[in-house]
Amino acid sequence: AKPFAALGDAPSSYYDENGVTVDYAPPPIGLTDFESHYGMLFAIDGHSVRWTPQLTPDAWPDVFSVTLAYEPVALASFNQGLIILCQDAIYRLDGNTPTQMSLSKTSAEDGCFAPHSVQKTDKGLIYLSKRGIMLFNGAYAECMTDTRVQGAVINGPSRTANPIPFWWLPTVMTKN
Repeated sequence: AKPFAALGDAPSSYYDENGVTVDYAPPPIGLTDFESHYGMLFAIDGHSVRWTPQLTPDAWPDVFSVTLAYEPVALASFNQGLIILCQDAIYRLDGNTPTQMSLSKTSAEDGCFAPHSVQKTDKGLIYLSKRGIMLFNGAYAECMTDTRVQGAVINGPSRTANPIPFWWLPTVMTKN
């Protein structure tokens, strides 16, 4: 029952922050692997990683994005940074405001090729690379399976005259 003039101005769909004009846009079709970090929502969009303003998950400005040479596989909020796992390497987005995010490449050269293998632990991020299972601490990655025990070393008690290297210990029940 109020006149139109009493409603005020039309809400703006943009604002300026740190010299950057942020114009709201709807989320692009095809966003994958969503991750929350410092109140912002991050997602993979082809070869780019895009994010929203803080506490505004429905606005995806074009200026809030970084483009990488290789397509990102997975995202993880870890060690005060957003970790971007690609097949060639691991990148890191640092910052806690959407207009001041900075991208850097870590010294980890073994990237991830299985997006659902990324797990957060107390020791770091564990993920699967072509080299094996990797442990990433925020700066570099170490291969956990380089020092694995070879199957030929495990020659346990066996019913056969010449033990065959098995990955389990053969018994009477598993012999056949």
